[in-house]
Amino acid sequence: MKLVIFGGRGQDGRILAEQALAMGHQVLGVARMDPANPLQAEGVAAMLKRESPDEIYYLAAHHRSSEVNPE
Repeated sequence: MKLVIFGGRGQDGRILAEQALAMGHQVLGVARMDPANPLQAEGVAAMLKRESPDEIYYLAAHHRSSEVNPE
């Protein structure tokens, strides 16, 4: 089985990838700066067509820290 994980470099993506690899699956992790940037539809479509994954996981998120440094 081949999996594509968007957000594969984040905490949840790494855990999912490790579990899938331990089960013998092929894993392709995709991050924002990779050739298949999740924010660029054409690149994502081309990568999915090329890789033909069995499963796709989207764990990517753009976020900012909501914590403020006390001064």
